[in-house]
Amino acid sequence: MEGTRNERAAIVLASYVIGFTTAFILYANITSNEGVSSFINVPKTEVNTASVASAVSSTPEPTNELPIQEVTSPTVSYSNGQLEVVNGESVNLLSFNPEVTGFDVDTADLAQGFHFGEIEYQVSPDKNFVFFCEQQDVTSTACLGFIYDITAGTIYPVVKNGAPVLISADSLASTEFDNKGLVIGSNFSANSKAPWILIDNTETLDLQ
Repeated sequence: MEGTRNERAAIVLASYVIGFTTAFILYANITSNEGVSSFINVPKTEVNTASVASAVSSTPEPTNELPIQEVTSPTVSYSNGQLEVVNGESVNLLSFNPEVTGFDVDTADLAQGFHFGEIEYQVSPDKNFVFFCEQQDVTSTACLGFIYDITAGTIYPVVKNGAPVLISADSLASTEFDNKGLVIGSNFSANSKAPWILIDNTETLDLQ
């Protein structure tokens, strides 16, 4: 069992070392003024914009249990510091807590795939997407938002104006999925098929 965990940790490291850095960070902070979200720009740097990462996939170890004849839909679970999506016979690891799992991974090399504390997550009504928010700094309550496209098997950073969104604890508490996509205060998905791309109520929806 320990060998399996170490193998998965190695796969995580290989899969999540990506060129995901920020042109600037947008901090979502819901105020008491009618629940409107304000995004604060951090100074721009000369780095790459958002990229994507694939979820780590593994096959569960054989058991003596009878095979499941029919799988209705993927299931999402958070247990022992691991956020996973079970889809048929595959298990996709979206994020892990190094303090809980004991994975021997240098998180300094990771832009996505790890978190501290508990992790907040939601499944879209159509069960095609999973939103989750990673607290990557033990000294901060803010977290980086990501959406896992279950069909594509790909993790996308939640972005606005092409930059990743850092979400405050207050904003996270009001974040929800509806039939049109992700909603964070006055910010919402431009396209339900790509809910990780946010706009606000001053912009035009992409209905294609």
